[in-house]
Amino acid sequence: MIPIFTSHFSIGKSILTLQHPDKETSDGSDSIISIAKESGLKHLFLVEESMTGFFEAFRISKELGIQLHFGYKFVCCNSDANTKSNHKLIAFAKNDAGCKALNQLYSFIIQVRMVLFPMTI
Repeated sequence: MIPIFTSHFSIGKSILTLQHPDKETSDGSDSIISIAKESGLKHLFLVEESMTGFFEAFRISKELGIQLHFGYKFVCCNSDANTKSNHKLIAFAKNDAGCKALNQLYSFIIQVRMVLFPMTI
């Protein structure tokens, strides 16, 4: 079994944070990084609905020697007219080029959503 995490950067989907274990407080939300470190995970699978937390997760996991596998979760529709036909997809970055491609995909999706659905962002 592979644990897959989502952080507070996916608004409304998780209360887990990406705080560095040294900066975590006992009265706050749990940190995904702390959970991974305490569990002895060498690989961290993180799926988010935005790219906002990627750089923070990358920096901290690299510092702690944890291999980050970042996935971007997005929704596709068969057509603009039929938004009920949506499908949720997750794209994982395999390397640096994949991270750049995910960022480009995220930027493209945000631009299209702003044009098609200006009031939903």
